[in-house]
Amino acid sequence: MFVEVCFLPRLLRNPAGRTCVVIDVLRASTTLVAAFERGLARAVIAPGPSAARRLGRTLGPDVLLGGEVGGLAPRGFDLGNSPLEYLGIDLAGRTLVFATSNGTRALRRSVGAAEVLVGCLSNVGAVAERILAAGRDVILVCAGRGRGRAFGLDDAFCAGFLVDELARRAEVSPLPAPDIDLPAETPSGRLVLDDSAVAARQVCLGFSRDPLAAFRVSAHGYRLTQLGLGADVEFAARVDISRKVPRLVVRDGRLEVTCEG
Repeated sequence: MFVEVCFLPRLLRNPAGRTCVVIDVLRASTTLVAAFERGLARAVIAPGPSAARRLGRTLGPDVLLGGEVGGLAPRGFDLGNSPLEYLGIDLAGRTLVFATSNGTRALRRSVGAAEVLVGCLSNVGAVAERILAAGRDVILVCAGRGRGRAFGLDDAFCAGFLVDELARRAEVSPLPAPDIDLPAETPSGRLVLDDSAVAARQVCLGFSRDPLAAFRVSAHGYRLTQLGLGADVEFAARVDISRKVPRLVVRDGRLEVTCEG
């Protein structure tokens, strides 16, 4: 199994036949996992606030609008992008139209993969198990910041944490990673780490696998704290608190995130 990390969504090439895991740990991925913990039926992914409002009118009066621009909920939205906000309400059977600056963009970019999962620290163990059970090559797609144009330390740390979790569950092969256009010839049950996966893992290990230490010095974590959202940063640093693994599907021409179980 070949493991690659895309530190920016635009670096994603040829996802066909692979598992993609979209990571926006601060905060869209963490928020979606929290929403499904509270019973959310589906999240319809919108490209931006205006499109979200239009979709909300199309889908009916019981639909909730959620997301952020610049870290805060857009005008007229029911919810922002705080996992703690979602955990505080009952979402059983509800539909959410969701638009964020980085995470939802990365989800849209990943369309075409064999499977697209939503990953964060909250569900890192369950995601690792899902990846290994599928047995496909995997690409971890970091949402980044600045509308997906700038590297984000928080997402790189989370991707590295997931790479380390995979390495703790399966043997890492000493074989060199293949050229970019060639399939990985990996012995059964083993991992081949691309240079990007090795680098992300070293980011994680460099912080001694301490999420909060990494988040507090990241630009994104600092900005959220300055906005008064430090509690979200602390919550997103919690590891393995959920077994929910949301998955992106295309339904009736729309991108939706659903979660079984």
